Amino acid sequence: MNQRKKGYTTISTFRMTVFIAIVVSICLFCLIAGQIWLIDKSERDLRSQTSRMLILAETVADSYIKQTEKIAQMILLDRSTTKFIYQGLIPEGSSDIQTAIDAMSILPTAVNVNNFIANIYVYSKSSDYLLSFPNLYFQIDEMYELFAFQGLSSRQFRSQYLQTQKAGFFPEVEAIIGGQKKSVIPYIRPFPLNNPVANTGKVIILLDKKFITEQLGNLPIGKNGWFAVTDPAGRLITSSDNISEIPYIGAILEGTQERKINGEIFFISKISSTDTGLIYISAVSKREFRNSSEPLWLILMTGIVSILGVALAMGFVQFFKNQKHWKKLASLLSSHVNPSYETIADTITTIVNQERIDESNSGEVTFKTASLFRKYIDESIVFEEELRLLLSDIGALASLEAQHTFRLLRLVIHESDTQMNIDDIDFVRIAAFKESDKVFQDQAFFLVDHLFTGWILVWNHSPSLLDRNIKLFWEHILKITPFEVSLAVSDPMKSLALLLTAPAQCIAATRSIANEEAVERLRTFDEIQTRKDSFLFSTETEKNLSIATTNGDSKAVQTILDEIWKQNFKERNLNPETSRALIRSLHRTAVTYCNKHGISQFPKPFDLFSECREFFMETASEGLHSKDEIEEGTKNAIIELIEKQYANPSLNLSMAAEMLHMKENYLYHFMSTRIGRTFSQYLEDFRLDQSHDLIMTSNDQSINEIAQKCGYCNPQTFRRAFKKRFGQLPSDFRNSIQSRQTTAF
Repeated sequence: MNQRKKGYTTISTFRMTVFIAIVVSICLFCLIAGQIWLIDKSERDLRSQTSRMLILAETVADSYIKQTEKIAQMILLDRSTTKFIYQGLIPEGSSDIQTAIDAMSILPTAVNVNNFIANIYVYSKSSDYLLSFPNLYFQIDEMYELFAFQGLSSRQFRSQYLQTQKAGFFPEVEAIIGGQKKSVIPYIRPFPLNNPVANTGKVIILLDKKFITEQLGNLPIGKNGWFAVTDPAGRLITSSDNISEIPYIGAILEGTQERKINGEIFFISKISSTDTGLIYISAVSKREFRNSSEPLWLILMTGIVSILGVALAMGFVQFFKNQKHWKKLASLLSSHVNPSYETIADTITTIVNQERIDESNSGEVTFKTASLFRKYIDESIVFEEELRLLLSDIGALASLEAQHTFRLLRLVIHESDTQMNIDDIDFVRIAAFKESDKVFQDQAFFLVDHLFTGWILVWNHSPSLLDRNIKLFWEHILKITPFEVSLAVSDPMKSLALLLTAPAQCIAATRSIANEEAVERLRTFDEIQTRKDSFLFSTETEKNLSIATTNGDSKAVQTILDEIWKQNFKERNLNPETSRALIRSLHRTAVTYCNKHGISQFPKPFDLFSECREFFMETASEGLHSKDEIEEGTKNAIIELIEKQYANPSLNLSMAAEMLHMKENYLYHFMSTRIGRTFSQYLEDFRLDQSHDLIMTSNDQSINEIAQKCGYCNPQTFRRAFKKRFGQLPSDFRNSIQSRQTTAF
């Protein structure tokens, strides 16, 4: 029996040894085959990864470059810039220096909006002045050392950047910015935009090379690899430090391929941007990749197998651990004996906490944090512990315990959907987030709700400093956005109980602004709390409103609603409760009207006076106008104003915006994008057309009288403008007309 047992043990050991040998052989074979396969796969993955990362870098860089192009266009369309470019020499001590100061004021905002921009220059060929932020170079040749471009003399700089008609991107150069040398990529747009060949002036934007280097520097190119950016003609714009030119660029195809350059094989990836025309290229040395990776594959494979084994073991342990909690919950719920609520709740809490471990360690705004904040601004948080959890997640709990002052801000866009698109809204969102981060730094939490309303919770140890920062944030927002926005601010708060009421305070302050049809207002909740007046809405007014609506008399309805608004929101100070009482009364009038005229679908309760206005105006008229009709109406109103007021020499963009009840920068934006000319351009063209007709038809009026009738105070200004437009002076034009008439007679 013992012998048989011993023989059985020997056979078992032999079989085990053979089994282990077979397993080891299979493992070695798999490792060697895996090494060969992995090397080949890694090369394919490297190509794919390089291509994807190059696409990502190109996409990011292009988005900033497109924004830069828009900024260049915005600068060249600005009336202050236009005036500076056309202005001649400025005598010493002359007030004409204000033109340069006005043109300079737009540059800081343009530089701050885009981190890609290192500096901006505006050149005037007329005066030979070069304007930058924050300097004005009256004598370029003598002051050239202050902004010198590496390797270029003043004469070469003029020839290459100021006198050239070429537009677009220029090769990188080392320039002096703020007294320090910095590698930049010049981007040039000539002026005017509609006739760049005239080359009257130009804007030169210096793009920070470091930005593109950081984007492309993440590519896995190794030591001998390189990256480059060229223009469509193959001229090198910028590149990594180990390459100064790209040989045989014409032979490099789009996509990823192997290419032999100077005797060495590279994996080349090439992408051409359809938006900017730039070409992005990266190269990885095949030899370097093989040398660095082959000796490590065996160790790597072994390590991978070991790590995989450990990970599987940990995964199984975690899986069974989680399954244990789930099984426990299932058994509790299916048990014949009713378990206690506490037992079930503890089990569920354990499961949820386990699932949230990865999320809480990610370092980003988690789903839980965003959900809690949205619940907070929706006034759905009623327990202080939930709010405490939110403050803990956003890093504000310690400030609350230290009795810091908190305030909630609500940033609302008041423009209608017909006046903006999703890009406009996204710009306002990005600008608000950027300014919030700049002003409040790490003592703020910003989130946008589904209505594109920005909510910002801010805090500071000093209440006065917090108030100053809020006003500073509001001033920055007004400068950046071309649309009508308002900022509602809650009372200062130092406890959880008070913080629970902050969203309701912001909503009440927003409603008071909207009901008063106010724009660009910063209003605190404390301002509307002190209002005590009662509202005015008599039975006679209600009757007249119903009659005008029934008759379809939109003008009468508009007049009655304007009077209601004027009496209650302009001439009186209604508190939130009284405002809501007036809105409820108007809603009852609307429901009564619908019931009387057999309209089955009643309007939803109004929250704002504007909703009441919209209901009665829509009911009285045939329907709302389309977006094109609204824009056409706005365009006609602008043109009609110019036709009536062009003889007024004081007429300008600011006065027109006030008379049209528009925001000044919105009127400028509307005319530039919808009419194709700025307000000043359109006004001057109209004045010159009128003067042209008067000269042709009015022989008894002098040139100076005609100039004055057409809004020109200075006859010399009129003569210059007339000659620029029609090619001859007004007197010469009149003489030529009289000469033709005499000849014909």
